[in-house]
Amino acid sequence: MTARILDLTLRACLVPALLVPTACSKAVPDAAAAPAKVAAVDLPVAPEARAMTCYAAQVVNWDAQGHDKALSDEDANRAAHFILLGASTGGVTQASKITELPARAGPIKTSLRQADRAEATGQACAAAFPMTVRGSLKPLGPDSRDVRVQCFALAWAMTQIYANSPTVSGPRIARARRLSDVLDEQLSRDFESGAAPSEAEIAAVTMRGLATAVEQGPVSEMIDSCAGRYAPDRA
Repeated sequence: MTARILDLTLRACLVPALLVPTACSKAVPDAAAAPAKVAAVDLPVAPEARAMTCYAAQVVNWDAQGHDKALSDEDANRAAHFILLGASTGGVTQASKITELPARAGPIKTSLRQADRAEATGQACAAAFPMTVRGSLKPLGPDSRDVRVQCFALAWAMTQIYANSPTVSGPRIARARRLSDVLDEQLSRDFESGAAPSEAEIAAVTMRGLATAVEQGPVSEMIDSCAGRYAPDRA
């Protein structure tokens, strides 16, 4: 087994077409910043539908701003985060849902636009998914294979997403790619040191790690924390 096996295995599981490219942005407010006198929104009860609704609200809020503000890395990561959360119910990421959920969000986006409810929905999403709110990252656990898998899985997934999102900055892409590459090599050695797992087993372990990673806090902050430990910026 080589480092390349991890990357090739996951390419069979994850598909990069996640974000809807857009040149505009309106960040969904954090819960603490929500304006007063906004009518409450009842989000769907089912976790998958709830996350898909929040993804739709994020996209609609960008579009409502017009085309005069660039989409920030944090905005892009937050949209991806909602999809990854929706695809990760039950403790494992279901790769097929990563592309299914955005594709199914069209009618929700239309409904939010027509009812002018995207902003209020975004505020409800901050409360429903506190792990997407800036500053909510849990401390990275002690070094272990499980933690390395979590960091690798998230960095690898976001690298694929960034490849289809031209608005994300070069440094953000480079950091995720470097983290993914470094951990790819480390984890390949870890897997080689024991009984050689099948590609299906590698994919399953990684998808469980991704589901855990997206619960830890904002995607940007999680990648930065992982990179600080495993792939620090070069001097």
